[in-house]
Amino acid sequence: MNVSGGGASNADPRSSALQCRHGSAQARIRRLQCDEVTKLDVENFTIRTAQRTFAFHNGVALNYESPRVQDAERSPPDWKSGDCEDNVIQPAPNVVVRFILIHDSHETGSGWRYYATGFRCSGGNLQEVFRRHGLSLSVDRLDSATIGVSLNLTPGSPIRKHWS
Repeated sequence: MNVSGGGASNADPRSSALQCRHGSAQARIRRLQCDEVTKLDVENFTIRTAQRTFAFHNGVALNYESPRVQDAERSPPDWKSGDCEDNVIQPAPNVVVRFILIHDSHETGSGWRYYATGFRCSGGNLQEVFRRHGLSLSVDRLDSATIGVSLNLTPGSPIRKHWS
């Protein structure tokens, strides 16, 4: 998973590549040191997980299925995402994991998906340590001992598959 956001430092070039954004124009790619996952501004970052990219600006990410028309300001997005939940847990001493649950709504059609991703800083690098996505994804339990998620494998079925 890649996460992009503001702020830069003289990080080790082996650290996770993060794209620094200044206003609406994208700056050249820089390396950011990941020291503390709780300090990352996920409301204004780009998260790439499960083959999707969510470029959040003020907590909202817009995606288009085809190239935008010339009048991009009036072109409605096909998908609109917001993070539903942002949780931090400590599964072991000196290990902090941040979990984001993203609700991705199909604005020009019908449907939605949920993306649950967990990441941490380790040795200056941002690492994705958990990923699950689906139409009816639910985070049933999230604490320092257990991550419990479930989803309906068959639309309309009350039977859910559970993972932990």
